[in-house]
Amino acid sequence: MSRQITQLKQELTSQQPLSPKEVARQFEKRATLGPITTTVKDVRYSLEADAYKVNFSWVDSTSGKTWYSDLRLNHDGFGKYYGQIRNGPFIQPLGYKEAFAITVETPSSFDD
Repeated sequence: MSRQITQLKQELTSQQPLSPKEVARQFEKRATLGPITTTVKDVRYSLEADAYKVNFSWVDSTSGKTWYSDLRLNHDGFGKYYGQIRNGPFIQPLGYKEAFAITVETPSSFDD
């Protein structure tokens, strides 16, 4: 039974375009700006939707307050997963009014 579970986990991982660790790394890199420092709490991939759900928190250094939210990153069909953070406490300190865009990219199929 344990062998079957391990095999199923490997098959599921091979179907994901990016590992959860890579999604978290790219998300944190792109969402940490100025007074905002983000930390990814969880990443889930839906094969059916071809999308990631990222649960994250951030600290506003000006107030010291920690906030929590989640974001869905949808596949654009060309190797990018895109979403918008529309949470006011996140975007307002960055000077945005509507949304803050986040993109996570898969590697190109061309060799360098």
